Amino acid sequence: YNEFKNKELLHLEQNLYKIPYTKYEEVEDIFENVIYKEDLKDKIIYCPADGEQSNFVIYLKDHKDDIQYKELIYTSDDMMTHEDLFERADYIITNPPFSILPKELLPLLKRLECKFFLFGSLMMQPYYINIFSPNECKYMHRGDWAFNTPFISEQTGRNECFVSGTCYLTNMNIKDTFK
Repeated sequence: YNEFKNKELLHLEQNLYKIPYTKYEEVEDIFENVIYKEDLKDKIIYCPADGEQSNFVIYLKDHKDDIQYKELIYTSDDMMTHEDLFERADYIITNPPFSILPKELLPLLKRLECKFFLFGSLMMQPYYINIFSPNECKYMHRGDWAFNTPFISEQTGRNECFVSGTCYLTNMNIKDTFK
């Protein structure tokens, strides 16, 4: 049992950047109450930290007719090796691994002048401020999030983990009701 548990923990540690997964309800809330879907019409959307199982990808596929985007691109491997996809996309929308957000992803988005909507952590706010001025990027406190995980929490008995001090980062137009 311990050998199995250790292998399982090692696997989770090695693949930590792939979890946790954003809940479908959270993604739906973003597209219904924060983002202007009409801004995405005829545009290429890139979800660089998302694979086929991502709720961003599932939501966007479910609502293709409603949003009318031109193309949806997603990759769940090392997103930082796909600069060509960042350049090709009109909008970057994802919940990236927080470990690469401040030092790799945000500088890339700034350099390429990408439009983006990202999840982030308020603990990293000093990094955000050093990269983007307040009129270049909005930081909106979101509160605590419950994320889906591939394992059952011993504390809650559910496949969720909770992260405090989360925020949205965006340079897209957002609805006044959310500002």
